[in-house]
Amino acid sequence: MDYFIPLIIALIVGSTKEVFKKSILKDIEPIQFIVIFYGVMFIFAQFTISRVIIPDVQGWFLITLSAFFYVLANLAGLRVLKEVNISLIKPLSGLESVVVVLISFFMLKEYLRLLQVIGIIIIIVPLIYLVFKQYGEQSINKRQITLIIGGILFSAITTIIDRIALKTIDPVSYFYFIKLILLIMFIFVLIIFYRRNMNLIFLKQNIFQISSLAIFTMVGTYAYFFALNDPLANTGIIKTVLSTSIIFSAFIGGKYFHESDLKEKIIISSFVIFGISILIFF
Repeated sequence: MDYFIPLIIALIVGSTKEVFKKSILKDIEPIQFIVIFYGVMFIFAQFTISRVIIPDVQGWFLITLSAFFYVLANLAGLRVLKEVNISLIKPLSGLESVVVVLISFFMLKEYLRLLQVIGIIIIIVPLIYLVFKQYGEQSINKRQITLIIGGILFSAITTIIDRIALKTIDPVSYFYFIKLILLIMFIFVLIIFYRRNMNLIFLKQNIFQISSLAIFTMVGTYAYFFALNDPLANTGIIKTVLSTSIIFSAFIGGKYFHESDLKEKIIISSFVIFGISILIFF
């Protein structure tokens, strides 16, 4: 079980990185955070440049398309993370698994089993209850719900494109070039739409924190890939274990930011993870 240690590392990173992000985002526009975050990631990726292979035209198209939807997902997701309780956001992130399965069924003609339908219901029903309750308590508004749904949809599309692209593109090369395209796109968005709102003083004061978080996230990503590459590793078990970060993030973030209804959200998160497990194994 050589994959156990990197799996635990990936779980720790996945469970805490959103809490660190939210604590930084309270005083900065998400786009400024993103530019530094992905800039550091791309610099870090230079250590793998000797293994990078230039993709063909189709590869560049898939990389650019994935990056485009990733930009939309990040802008929506980080805006919501800045404004909405993390103990609400994390359970809702489980909807991405549902969207991926449904896109695969309707567009890629993949088979949808009865047990997967049950898993989808187990995920969706408690989340609908949670959203309606939080909306009634004015903990979330229609604009934020729209951003959450949009971010989940764009992220799911990115996951589908990644799955298609990685069939023909080496993972190291794909990771390298998608970070490059993302950085270019984010800088373009920053200059065109957010130049007047830049908080340079805050950036100078917190660039080390953002850079450290980027490296911390990269460590989690590589730990995940290392775990998957173990011949003895069970992909379903790895993905199920990592999905438990939904509970840990909701609990840690909820405690840290003193959010309400935490026990109820943890219970709902448990149902979401159970539903995701059904989608993974069946």
